[in-house]
Amino acid sequence: MIIKRRHTMTYLNICAILLCICVLVSSNVNAFIASNQFINLPPNPPEVWGQESIAVNKDGIYWTETDNPDGDMIYYKVDWGDGVVYAWNGPFNSGAACASLHEWNEPGVYLIKVKAMDEQGTESEWSAPFPVTVADSNPPSKPSTYFNKLTNEIHISASDSDGDRIRYGISWDNDYNVDQWTEYVNSGTEVSVPCNNHKGVVGVVACDECHLFSEWTSIQSKPRLSFLEERFPFLFNILSSFL
Repeated sequence: MIIKRRHTMTYLNICAILLCICVLVSSNVNAFIASNQFINLPPNPPEVWGQESIAVNKDGIYWTETDNPDGDMIYYKVDWGDGVVYAWNGPFNSGAACASLHEWNEPGVYLIKVKAMDEQGTESEWSAPFPVTVADSNPPSKPSTYFNKLTNEIHISASDSDGDRIRYGISWDNDYNVDQWTEYVNSGTEVSVPCNNHKGVVGVVACDECHLFSEWTSIQSKPRLSFLEERFPFLFNILSSFL
């Protein structure tokens, strides 16, 4: 009986020890899971894009964008490279682009950097520097345009007060993205650009040899008659000859 009691006590002790181990392991696992549920990931380093060249004391527009792995709202801080740093601007949705304006008072090359911060205050790394050349020069004038129905061409002219040569950028969708560039011509020279199959409103911008851009202008080319073209091609061809 004595030996049997000793074995019974040993079994009880072993069970108690095993129970304690299970409790400790379970609590540690739960604590690990709980702690990892609240890990906040920082936003990815932002991307920066915009005008690579600009005149002194002229506003340039620049965009930045990034996303946050947790889907948090994002704030942006911009260092313009001239000692000016914009405070946190936002919040913006993760993946949404943010536009900012800035002008530089002295010619030179400036490096724009942007940092992102999420709603929890976690900051990203700085973006890769985006270089901007600021020239002590003037951009071309806003282009003058007209559409020649007979030749299906857009005629463009602009002048540059510094006497720089000019080329013209064409945005066939009028979305401020250049789809086609002309060759450089002397200031004030008129250039004709065939529209070919392009129709609707067209955007035009002038750019000089210092890579300074004028304001955009818009010109109506052949009207879009997709409804007639699709359903009444014969009638469309007749009308096109008069447009």
